[in-house]
Amino acid sequence: MRRLSRTKTVCLIASFATLVIASALCGCRRETSDGRYWGLMSDIAMLRIGSDSCVQELILDSGERYEVPHRVSAGMRDTTLRCFVSYSKEEGGRVALYSLKRAFTQAACPAESFKLQNAGSGENWVGGLPRYPMKVVSMWKSGGYLNMHLGMLTTGTGKHTFAFCEDSVGCYSLLHLRPANDMESYTEDAYLSMPFPEGEDSVRFTVYTYDGLYSKTFYK
Repeated sequence: MRRLSRTKTVCLIASFATLVIASALCGCRRETSDGRYWGLMSDIAMLRIGSDSCVQELILDSGERYEVPHRVSAGMRDTTLRCFVSYSKEEGGRVALYSLKRAFTQAACPAESFKLQNAGSGENWVGGLPRYPMKVVSMWKSGGYLNMHLGMLTTGTGKHTFAFCEDSVGCYSLLHLRPANDMESYTEDAYLSMPFPEGEDSVRFTVYTYDGLYSKTFYK
């Protein structure tokens, strides 16, 4: 199996993990007569997790903070997670959570800091780095992050691996490695957030897509 590793601990590529919480949220959903959820909003935001492994607070990139009164387990303790969140606001500065999906979040590293083992070949490997294509749904900047909603073709077999690469000054891109046994069957949503690089006034970010290169420029 092909593997991608880094020479620096800070640059280790973490596998893209999802966190979907549904059963714990059923009691706090608000449905309208036509089956839709009342006041439902979605965004990438921070979640503060307490010592009991439950979500305690939703922190939006705008700085707004909301208490999460309904018990929702995050599977880890005393940490902060960046997630794609669907929620609705309640009275008293509270929110009800409907679903969570963890966003891949990691600082970018220079291209030369990536060390490849058994690097592949072909059109999806560019300069010895994996550039398997994605679908771009949207990209935006908020809260000091470059946020991405991407589409990933998959059969749900194996884990896709991501990293953010600094190609040159002010130019960054996505690395994407597909598991060897995963086929392109259906599209799964993927959410990613790259901290805006320090010392940069503007950043041009590029994603390899099925239609070619997609690039967008963001300003500090």
